[in-house]
Amino acid sequence: MRRLGLVALALISLAASAGGINLLTGTRFEFTDCASGGSAAQTLTATRQYLLRVTDADTFICFAGSGSTCATGGEKFPSGTVILLNVTSDKASVSCRSSASTGDAIFTAAN
Repeated sequence: MRRLGLVALALISLAASAGGINLLTGTRFEFTDCASGGSAAQTLTATRQYLLRVTDADTFICFAGSGSTCATGGEKFPSGTVILLNVTSDKASVSCRSSASTGDAIFTAAN
């Protein structure tokens, strides 16, 4: 897990040295206190990059074409994760879950 964080940090540092990451704060999707049984889905603006930040607790994030649920499965992101993701239209429906219903996932559009 620590290695994933270091790799993400290295990639962000590399991108920053190549001109930086422009955040589009007007296009932001937040999941606050992801439910232990899965949160309601939100549809991200498709085919764009997002800076994903995970706070408060390890969080599972699920991606689907539509109506994503996250009762089981998903990708586990540890608390403190900051990563740049490419989101495509076939995976634009996003939901999350955390074991104690405390994890937050914040997607901010980026260029």
